[in-house]
Amino acid sequence: MRYAEFLCASYQLFSGVNSDEWKVVINVYNSDTGKLVKTGDSDVDLTYDNSDWEASK
Repeated sequence: MRYAEFLCASYQLFSGVNSDEWKVVINVYNSDTGKLVKTGDSDVDLTYDNSDWEASK
C-alpha cells in the first residue's frame, strides 16, 4: 500500500500540486464480491483485519 501511496503522491507533486495540498485515498475492495473492505488516506494509516474482510463478503 505504501508504494501505491508514494507513486500517487509523487505524481501529484511533480504535476505542480503544492506539497501541502496533495492527498492520496486508497480503497480496498473484495474482488469476489465487489464490496468495499476499507478506505484510508495519506493522513491516516490504512489497516484492515479479518473482520473487515468478512464484512465485505
